[in-house]
Amino acid sequence: MTPTVSLDVTRLNEDLRAFVASTGRDLAQAIRDQARLLTRDLIGGTPPFGKHAFRRSSNDLGAGESYNEQRKIGEAAVRRDVRRVFQPFAKYAAYVGKKFNNPKLQQYLVKLGRQSDTDQLERIFKKWMWHPKIKTTATRPDHIARRDRRGRVKRATNTFILDERSRVNYEKKAITSVGKAKAGWLEAAKALGLGGIPNWISRHNSPGLFQDATAHFANPSVTIGNLVEYASEMPIFVFQAALENRIRSMRIEANKIMEANHRKQLRRR
Repeated sequence: MTPTVSLDVTRLNEDLRAFVASTGRDLAQAIRDQARLLTRDLIGGTPPFGKHAFRRSSNDLGAGESYNEQRKIGEAAVRRDVRRVFQPFAKYAAYVGKKFNNPKLQQYLVKLGRQSDTDQLERIFKKWMWHPKIKTTATRPDHIARRDRRGRVKRATNTFILDERSRVNYEKKAITSVGKAKAGWLEAAKALGLGGIPNWISRHNSPGLFQDATAHFANPSVTIGNLVEYASEMPIFVFQAALENRIRSMRIEANKIMEANHRKQLRRR
């Protein structure tokens, strides 16, 4: 069962109908237009985003940050999380060497690490009665096990990796997942003709939802959804801000159109 977030869209519907009445737009087309803009707003407000994503400097939610800025924020977050889980064993060897003021011990531990000699490392650490968590390679299951329900690693739980190349390669691969949550809106974006979505988002095949019922005479509507597993864990204020942003933008546009029509009437007199 896919988790859902329920929102009261009564005000949005009321303002949408008022917008259509004041501008003379076709209701079905106005619904699709606003759904397209709402989808854009939700992409901007879906992680990754930074502290400026919700600035009200324009009519676009997330306009305080470019897609490129959000990509960098996401990559930095993944890099930080991976490093909270995996650290190079050489770093731990350096710590031991400094703690015991024994450079030769440090060099010996580094040598054993490069040889992936876990048996000898086990014997050494048992002798000292303390044992760091050591693994030969960095793996996705170890990373996933330490993530919270929003996909983040909140505190360091270092696993020291003997094969440094595997740790580096895993970090690079993990970074390619950035944009997966935003991509949950792609199905709606494509159906509604929303362009300008960068490759780091569009490369993902994330599950989404789009249903167009604008042909329904009595109650035309559009349904959009993001079915990425942890999308429902997004803060509720993101969805609320997106709806409020659409209401505010429609009111601004309607006022501009009515003022322009009023000026035309005055010129005709």
